[in-house]
Order: sequence, then C-alpha cells, then structure tokens
Amino acid sequence: MKFLKYLFSVIVLCLLLAAGGVIVYNGGIPANIPETIKACYEKVRSEISVAFYEKDDDYTFISTTPILQNPQFPTGCESVALTMALESLGYDLSKTEIVDQYLIYDGQNYAAGFVGDPRSTNGGGIFPPGLTNTANNYLQAQGSDYSAYNISGTAFTDLFSYVDQGNSVLLWITYNYENPVFNGNSVYYDGQEYLWYQKEHCVMLGGYNLADNTVLLYDPMKGLYKVPIDTVESLYNQIGNFAVAIY
Repeated sequence: MKFLKYLFSVIVLCLLLAAGGVIVYNGGIPANIPETIKACYEKVRSEISVAFYEKDDDYTFISTTPILQNPQFPTGCESVALTMALESLGYDLSKTEIVDQYLIYDGQNYAAGFVGDPRSTNGGGIFPPGLTNTANNYLQAQGSDYSAYNISGTAFTDLFSYVDQGNSVLLWITYNYENPVFNGNSVYYDGQEYLWYQKEHCVMLGGYNLADNTVLLYDPMKGLYKVPIDTVESLYNQIGNFAVAIY
C-alpha cells in the first residue's frame, strides 16, 4: 500500500514538472500523458485513498486528492480546503460532508462562522477561528487524536515546519493570486480585527521546494498548483497572516 501511494505521488510530481508549474491535477489526467502512465494512474486512483507524505532536504510534499469547489460550492473554498486537509491525514470524506454536517455558520461575523451560503455565488466566507472550530467539530465526532489550531500570525516560511512534520496547513490568500482589495468591512473576534478582502480564498499548503523557490498549493479553484514562494507569502501577509494547522 505504501508503495502504491508513493507511486501515485511520483506520477503527480512528474506531471507537475512536465507542466512547468501550471495546473497538474484537478481530478483527471492530461491527454498527452503516455498510455502506460495513464493505466498505472487509473489503477492507483481506483485502489487507494491518497494520503502520502514525502520529505527531502530541499522539499516537502504532502499528497492528497485535489478537490475542486465548483460546481457545488462557488464560495465554499474554506470547506473544500479543509476536506483536502483532512483527507491528507487519512480521513475519508465526501465533498459535501463538511458543509452539510460540520460547518459553523454566523449571520454577520465571518471570523466566528461562515456568513452566507457556500452553495451560492453570493456567499461570503469564514476565517480561522470559525474554521478551526469547524475542523474540531469533525475531528471530535471521529474520536480523533488530531486537533485543529488557529496559528494565525505565524510567519509564512515558518508554516513549512508544520508541513515538514506531515501536518495539514490551511492558509488564506486570494483567488487567482491577485492583490487583495479591502472592501471596507471588518469584524472583531476575541479582540482581534478581521478585515474582509475581495476574492478572499483558502487553500491547503501541499509542500514547498526551496531549490526553485516554489510552494505547492491544493487550490479549490485550480487543483494542485505550483506558485512562487514570494507570491504566496505576499498575499498571505496582506490578508492578515491567517492560517490553521491540524496535528
């Protein structure tokens, strides 16, 4: 089983290298991949739930199955990112399970809970305190030894130490990695102010490669995506250094 998981991670990494940093996997496999790899890929995907952790001196890679938020959840990136994070730890969830059973909602305070409806294009979002509690709702229901922690304020490159241990990390950036635009709204939670930015987006940190100065993101809008460290770090800092870790 470990060999199969390793084989799948190798295929994903090969696709990433071949694609030169664009989308490498979002639930299917590119048509120009050799038939032998396709056949192997389909066999692996049909037999295992991917949850694999690989580390070397210059990089760390956590392999899980990318899940796209659309079409069910056009504004549900946080719940889908959390689903990927939990699956990377070995849990088996449906795409809708977090939203349907565990997601905390709030009428106004997006730091405390999700404001709006993640199934709607007019939905809002949820920030680390609410998503941390959502994650712990799920973990406690499973009798898990894992817990989610709000690690907001952690320097971006310090998040790598969590990934180095095989832990799942969620972080807040923006859709399409565009510069955030403050829309004038803010809320308070436990004495901290949370500003709302247009195109707020939550992703899972899937790894990093210091040799080429990139990170791997499990992006609910794009799939597994390779992005320069400087780009993600800048967005993370501008949004507010928001992050959740599960360990």
